[in-house]
Amino acid sequence: MSTQQLIELDNAMLLNLNFSLNLNELTRRCFELRPVIVVNNGWFVTSKNIYCNEGVILIDSYSPSQYQLSDSELVSNFLLEQDELVVGRVAHDAQTSTSSLSAERFVIELLKYEILWVKRAFEHVGEYLKGRSIESASAAKHPVITQLMAGIAQDIYVISQIDDLKDKKNQHFVVEELYGIVSRLIKAAGGRSMLCGNLVQMNVMFKAINNVYLEEASV
Repeated sequence: MSTQQLIELDNAMLLNLNFSLNLNELTRRCFELRPVIVVNNGWFVTSKNIYCNEGVILIDSYSPSQYQLSDSELVSNFLLEQDELVVGRVAHDAQTSTSSLSAERFVIELLKYEILWVKRAFEHVGEYLKGRSIESASAAKHPVITQLMAGIAQDIYVISQIDDLKDKKNQHFVVEELYGIVSRLIKAAGGRSMLCGNLVQMNVMFKAINNVYLEEASV
């Protein structure tokens, strides 16, 4: 295979999932077009666009509390910033006020988005493998790769069938499955592909967002 063909294949591995725009859309859907940042245990992840919006509202995810943007500070995270995302926290002694907004839907919709992202990544890696070769045969048809991709497809199907994402056990199950799926997609795509595209960044983003909203609220 020529150098040009390798470059073209590596370019094809670029997975253009715009996490920042998707997070903007998710937030608008959940909060009726209002620029809202959901805070959980003092932490949040959002897009730069939302954070810099003059009318942004910061609300707590599990209590009727609202924070001021001046109560917050950003924490450096290079990989998230590459995708126009920011991570931050609010002061422990920040003043709060009653809010009627609920963030439960935000967490549920966030999980649905993550499932959608891995579905798209799975399809993208499948197409990518068709253009790669192992021992003069298509990588997509190699027995090891075939078995790996089949297992990933099965796991994606399982988490896609979970209806009750309000249930904490279901949320944690989906999160752990997502981590495993992305790790195996990276393995299936191969070492060189890890140097381009968004699979590794997706993994970092999942862990940052889920640590805030679904796990221990730490980054």
